[in-house]
Amino acid sequence: MNQSDDHSVSEPDGTKRALDRIVDAIDTIPEGFALYDSDDRLVLANETYRKMLYPGHEDLVKPGMTFEQVVRKALSLNVISDAIGREEEWLAQRLKRHDNPEGTQMQSRTSGGWIKISERKTRHNGTVAIYSDVSELKKVEARNAELAQIPEENPNPVMCIGSDGKLLFANKASDPLLEALGLKVGADVTEDWLARVKKGLQEDERHDFECHADGMVYALLLWPVPDAKHVNLYGRDVTQLKQAEKRMRELARIPEENPNPVMRITDEGKLVYANKASAPLIEALQLKVGDRVGTGWRKRVAKGLHEDQRQDFEYEAGGLIYALLLWPVPEGGYANIYGRDITTQKQVESELRVAKDIAESANKTKSTFLANMSHELRTPLNAIIGYSELMLEEAIDQNDEANLSDLRKIQSAGKHLLALINDILDLSKIEAGKMEFNLETFDVFQMVKDVDTTVRPLAEKNSNILEIACPEDVGEMVCDLTKVRQALLNLLSNACKFTENATITLSVRRSNEPDQLDFTVIDQGIGMSPEQVDKVFDAFTQADSSTTRNYGGTGLGLSITKVFCEQLGGDIHCTSSLGKGSTFTIRLPRICCDPSTDLSRDAGYSEDDPNGDPNAPLVLLVDDDPTVHDLLGRRLRREGYRVLASTRGDNALELARKTKPDAITLDVFMPEIDGWAVLSKLKDDPELADIPVIMLTFAEDRTRGLSLGASEYLSKPIDTVELLNALKEHCPALPTPRALVVEDEATTRELICRVLSKEGWKVEQAINGLDALQNLSKSVPDVILLDLMMPEMDGFEFLAGMRKNPNWKDIPVIVVTAKILSNKDRARLSGSVETLISKDGDEIETILNQLNDVLVASRPAPTKET
Repeated sequence: MNQSDDHSVSEPDGTKRALDRIVDAIDTIPEGFALYDSDDRLVLANETYRKMLYPGHEDLVKPGMTFEQVVRKALSLNVISDAIGREEEWLAQRLKRHDNPEGTQMQSRTSGGWIKISERKTRHNGTVAIYSDVSELKKVEARNAELAQIPEENPNPVMCIGSDGKLLFANKASDPLLEALGLKVGADVTEDWLARVKKGLQEDERHDFECHADGMVYALLLWPVPDAKHVNLYGRDVTQLKQAEKRMRELARIPEENPNPVMRITDEGKLVYANKASAPLIEALQLKVGDRVGTGWRKRVAKGLHEDQRQDFEYEAGGLIYALLLWPVPEGGYANIYGRDITTQKQVESELRVAKDIAESANKTKSTFLANMSHELRTPLNAIIGYSELMLEEAIDQNDEANLSDLRKIQSAGKHLLALINDILDLSKIEAGKMEFNLETFDVFQMVKDVDTTVRPLAEKNSNILEIACPEDVGEMVCDLTKVRQALLNLLSNACKFTENATITLSVRRSNEPDQLDFTVIDQGIGMSPEQVDKVFDAFTQADSSTTRNYGGTGLGLSITKVFCEQLGGDIHCTSSLGKGSTFTIRLPRICCDPSTDLSRDAGYSEDDPNGDPNAPLVLLVDDDPTVHDLLGRRLRREGYRVLASTRGDNALELARKTKPDAITLDVFMPEIDGWAVLSKLKDDPELADIPVIMLTFAEDRTRGLSLGASEYLSKPIDTVELLNALKEHCPALPTPRALVVEDEATTRELICRVLSKEGWKVEQAINGLDALQNLSKSVPDVILLDLMMPEMDGFEFLAGMRKNPNWKDIPVIVVTAKILSNKDRARLSGSVETLISKDGDEIETILNQLNDVLVASRPAPTKET
């Protein structure tokens, strides 16, 4: 305790002792105490006051300080949260209250505490201040405020009833109950409720009861509070629960009325209940109610009760078969058995299995026949089509107009026959669920242009006009390009066939449904009746027999088209008027799903594989003329190079830094940045300086080009032989790839060999598996093209023999066959071949694509010299 020196010196000893006792007494009180004189200077203050005012800085409080100095020091320590940010304003208000104290004031502290301040004036105009820590009281008040909100927020009824029976409080959730009882807050409750209130307060015991009101049932808990002379009621709406209990009681009567067996077996294995429908079953088991069931049944019941899991099982007794469900009730110590007589069902299932086996056998026979027929028919057809195409090319090159017409007829007839065979095989695959889909990203407008080119001669044959309505910006779609094109060709060829001297329209537009495209074919042909429209998509069906006689066809095209559309997630529908024409509309998702995986696949090119084998040398063509890109690009790709192209110098520099090409061809005259500037920047960049640059230009400035670092300087028009020689000198292409073609059918073998040779492959031939093994002992090819159905040694036997030799086991094998492979065949080939290609008339293009993929995977990336 501090006090002023004036007081301690001037007072007599008796007064001093009395004052010391007062000071000691003040020091012992738990509140903070301070006395200020009439000049508002601190006379004395106890320890509690100093700690409250200056926590951690108690020694700053000294007698003789004015009240304003004391408060300012507290403000400087930031202990008063109310004053932060408005110190002077707060100080003025505090001094005013200090000069004219009225009641108490609450002061919040930055520590989270609260101080209650009581001040009053003395007779001599001094000031006495009492500081009380009320932090805990504030916490209790806050908690009480939160608790006061709980009843109102409770979703169940909460009420308070006084000892005199008056309803003192009810939350909002109580409104339906009070309305049903005709009560409101302040009113008297009913007599029976009042009796419950008095009994609860008298006995000080909680008790539960139910209240029925206006069709509702409430479970209520009466909670007496004798000290406060009231009870609280906590309620819960149990109407639905009571209804469920009533329903359960009704259901308890059902087992006896159930036409199927219902039994109950205890955990001790005793049969305690069986309804009338159980009589045949328990009779066959030689049991009656009260008997102990057999060991197997007891084990089932014990397991079900232990695991609390239902069990389904079948049981045969007395010539009958029952499907039984064991339903454990662990809390009751028993299990219920619910049964159903499935004897007839089992007999039907047995008959169906026999019928299924017969059908599968027949289907297997049909598949084998189709596979053999496919091989026998498609092999010569492939030769006819392939050789006719080669002869057509030679006739065109030699201007042999006399034979062009006949060759086109041969090719057209072959393709028509192959299309018929393919339709039958497609139908077979559809029926067997083996139809495969190859999703890829393609431009719809370009696809429609290709269809237009194919169909226009058919339209002109019957003097029809073919109109195409497809916006160029219709965009891309992810789908099976071949099947979409086939579907459109089916519709358009039908329209051309059944229409003469009229207009046929193919329109493509975005559907009203999101992310859908509509392909609509409209003709002005013979049309169909409503009955004919109903069956137009049935297999082997045409409008009527006269249609088949007059127009031909198998009636398979529309049937297959419908299946294609549906399996790709779309549909097709038809409207028609007899004698006026027909309209067919195909609706497909812009992104289709593969039915075999239900996942759409983006089949676009990868960034690191723009033109084929990523291990091949990469040439960057820089020229503002796109025609140069096209012409040179085609030739360079044929010679085994990859190609990137740019029409601008700045873009070419970015591509060069990103891809690090093996060589660059560069034109001089380009917009914005010319070739000389590009060449200088290339040679100034340490990362690009070593890349060979071949200048291609009309400008005669060879010396300048070579002085700037160009490797070669070639004049336009470009001599491709000179360019290739220059490229081969500075970045030679990969060695000529070698292939071994193993095929017993001579025409097919020769056709594949000719096409591969034309594409730059070195080709060896073998007529069967034995011949192929002998060929391998002489030289090892980069890839093997293998037929499966061959005499002496077939493809399966060849693969088995080849994989035994460690020098041959890693050679990629591509199977090319007309055989429809079974699951067993595919299992035998699994892990031994790279891919399977079906001989369907388009296999040559597929073979070339697969050969490119195999080379990409098998050849190591070249290492550049540093």
